Amino acid sequence: MRGRLHTLLAGRGIATITAFGLLVIGLALIATLSATHRPVLGTDSWGTSVSTPPRGHGVVCQPHETLPAETDAIRVSISPAGAGGGPALRLSALRGTRTIAAGSLRAGWRGKSATVPLAPRVIAAAPVRICIAIAAGHPVVLHGQHVSLALAATQSRERRRGVALRIDYLHAAESWWSSLPSVFQRMSWGRGFAGRWIVYFAIALMAIVAALTAALVVRDLGGEPGSAPEPRPPASHSRHDPRRVLAAVPRSAWICALIAALSAIAWSIVTPPFEGPDEPDHFAYVQVLAETGHLPHAAPANTYSPEETVVLHDLRFYTVRHHPADPSIASVAAQRHLEHDLGAGLSRVGGGAGTETTEPPLYYALEAVPYEVGARLNLLDRLALMRLLSALMAGVTALFAFLFVREALPGARWAWTVGGLGVALAPMLGFISGSVNSNSLLFAASAALFYCLARVFRRGLTTRRMVAIGAVTALGVFTNLNFLGLLAGVAVALFVLVPRRAGEPRRAAARAVAVAVLVAVIPVALGLVTGLISTAGPAVIKAQIAVSGVARGSLFAKLSYAWQLYLPPLPGMSHDFPGIITARSFWFDGLVGLYGWAAVRFASWVYDLALVPAAVVLALLVRSLATSREALRRRAPELASYVAGTLGVLAILAVVSYPAFLEHDPAYEQTRYLFPMLALLAAVFALAVRGAGARWGRVLGVLLVLAILAQDIFSQLLVASRFYA
Repeated sequence: MRGRLHTLLAGRGIATITAFGLLVIGLALIATLSATHRPVLGTDSWGTSVSTPPRGHGVVCQPHETLPAETDAIRVSISPAGAGGGPALRLSALRGTRTIAAGSLRAGWRGKSATVPLAPRVIAAAPVRICIAIAAGHPVVLHGQHVSLALAATQSRERRRGVALRIDYLHAAESWWSSLPSVFQRMSWGRGFAGRWIVYFAIALMAIVAALTAALVVRDLGGEPGSAPEPRPPASHSRHDPRRVLAAVPRSAWICALIAALSAIAWSIVTPPFEGPDEPDHFAYVQVLAETGHLPHAAPANTYSPEETVVLHDLRFYTVRHHPADPSIASVAAQRHLEHDLGAGLSRVGGGAGTETTEPPLYYALEAVPYEVGARLNLLDRLALMRLLSALMAGVTALFAFLFVREALPGARWAWTVGGLGVALAPMLGFISGSVNSNSLLFAASAALFYCLARVFRRGLTTRRMVAIGAVTALGVFTNLNFLGLLAGVAVALFVLVPRRAGEPRRAAARAVAVAVLVAVIPVALGLVTGLISTAGPAVIKAQIAVSGVARGSLFAKLSYAWQLYLPPLPGMSHDFPGIITARSFWFDGLVGLYGWAAVRFASWVYDLALVPAAVVLALLVRSLATSREALRRRAPELASYVAGTLGVLAILAVVSYPAFLEHDPAYEQTRYLFPMLALLAAVFALAVRGAGARWGRVLGVLLVLAILAQDIFSQLLVASRFYA
């Protein structure tokens, strides 16, 4: 019996499980595309305030609407204010005093919006007034402004606030299969290197990602325990020969890097231009640097170049940004207008880069290379080339995450692959690195630093390794100032490692540390001298922002905020955030999937379902750590270094975000700000599957990797459905 189980869980057994998992993903794709949906024919302007009849308790109307032809239903941005479901609704479309279409919903409906079917199906009409009658005394929530509205009691107060309903006009339900031609057409518009071929290219990339993932899982997890030894570099190479260093990197690490890069490239195609977080500002920074040779100056967010300003207008960026159901380019005429403006030779010189003006210049200097390579191309083509460079940085992140797990957890080689693939396939990594965003390089530099620390703890402190830490530190500081939080981990590592040396070796260790500090500090000092970091530059501006927040409120209020940003409030704390566990609402849900400008998300049941595998991983992680108590005691200093780096990042995030919290701006509550610890996430995956044992751990590893692959694929489908359907 034991022999049969061994055979099942090794070799062909792992291959069978992998093939079955891919089949399940394929069937889920078919089922998803076979489901029906209602294509959006149009949407309201989002700027018209709700009006109410003088004595029309429970009735709100939104005037000046355009009702598209073939409208079969209307979706409005109201939801139940209580747990018992929504009240009965009646919706009417009026032309003057005449009702041209109407529909109703019975009490008990649920969800974040109400979809009311209309009868009869209408022809185009404008202007019309959309009125909603709600049973008096039943409160609902208007999601347009996140305002609770008890229609029978607060009409005048809400009218003064200028509340507006979000209204979508929907076509009759149809399957996604029948919608694919129009979806592909819209995906081919409004982007660099336009054409339907780009859609098929993205599909091919994800097919390659799935094939590479399956092949790597079968090879590394399907072998006998203890197989797949580390590659040994050729003896003919000198110790520090670059070829020897590259040859020492496992092939699995390179494949993980390739998978991450290909996934990010697919994301760069699926995500519409400028719909990555803060992408207009990041692009503006590169454009100012490339066109003028100077850093952008502090200026309002709308001081982009005329070229970028016009393209954003043609893409209807400011409308689509928070309302993905409102498409940007949805007609041949709009595409031709965009193409005309792209070729108009508008000025490329701007002044500011919005919120990104405060960031160091290294990432943007690197992105200036593809920008200059595409200097003769239009703006969207240049943006596409710049996104490719960010996608390559995702590959570097996955590479160093794999190498970190190999150094930190040398015991189970097959678990390295689980950790590396867990990061490579992470959809949020692909989404961020599939756009122009300095976090792409921040993630790579952070993973490299964790690898360097693990290597020093495992192999000893030498001058060469300390130089590597110094170089990575300089790279990270010149990429994003949030990297400074990780320096707490470096400080703990040096504090622990240097005193371990005695006599002359101890002095040699001190010299190695001094060299590393010089390697890290000299570039920053040169930046101060040359003006790359000036008195009006990134560090000073970000420090001023932090100081402005620290100067407001009591110390207890600040500490309470920092605690609640990550953990449930303690007794005596005022509740700064809705709900109890912000780790779920802010950070976990974002890891599962929150795309676009934080406006594209799965149905709520998906986040609830994701708690199950997360709980399994957490339980197995605890089991793995409990069974390795002796090893943990021996490696406590190393663990303290990683914890200190993590706490440093969390502390910087809390300090920098506090002023935004005081202004009720949720901009910092995004999971991507925790991604400097991606290497630790890879270690969590590896430890969790090890916690299940060598044989069952391999099965769990296969299932975990395939689950993350499915998450990546369906996340891209979600984004495509929101922006192009």
